Amino acid sequence: MANLLDRIKGPPPTTPETEQCESEIVRRGPQPIIPLAHPGASPSEKLLVWLVNYWPKPTITLRDIYSYAPNSVRDPADIINLTKTLTEFGWLVPTTAWRRDMKKWKIVREPGNRAPAQV
Repeated sequence: MANLLDRIKGPPPTTPETEQCESEIVRRGPQPIIPLAHPGASPSEKLLVWLVNYWPKPTITLRDIYSYAPNSVRDPADIINLTKTLTEFGWLVPTTAWRRDMKKWKIVREPGNRAPAQV
């Protein structure tokens, strides 16, 4: 019966310490996996930071990069070269798309799950 009475009373009162801890966690927000790129970083580094930290889906297409990536990496000629570079280092894995003329990659977000670089 005490269990029922505890549930009726509601949650236990919070102390100032727990309120401060929760607000600190909420204030900081989600932490990036990869540190943010500085303004003079290479385009491949900027694309990698954007893919891992900000792209919410597990896969990405060429059209998505062209539409949503940072402005410095939206050049259509460079996108193919940048994705080749990230594929060589194991951050992107090519997958089959539902259209034959579409390019699609799976994003590897954890460094431990990266495929080894091909020589």
